[in-house]
Amino acid sequence: SDKVKIHGDKDEVEKCSKILQQKIKDLYSTEIDVPKRLYPMLIGKGGANIQRLREKIPDVRIDIPAIDDNKDSTHIRLSG
Repeated sequence: SDKVKIHGDKDEVEKCSKILQQKIKDLYSTEIDVPKRLYPMLIGKGGANIQRLREKIPDVRIDIPAIDDNKDSTHIRLSG
């Protein structure tokens, strides 16, 4: 479900709702289509390249799915 229910004191619920709405407004995500042949270069030996990226931009989440042998590419999701 895409719904969040907040229960409690009316004033606190409204305060919480405003905070959550601001957080949602500030979030952004995108997907990048990466050809399967570039996966090794992107990830690096033992995941070194991805680890470096995550250290340089810690506020961005990088989701990399496993390679699907039935597809020529896959979507990498960036969100933050």
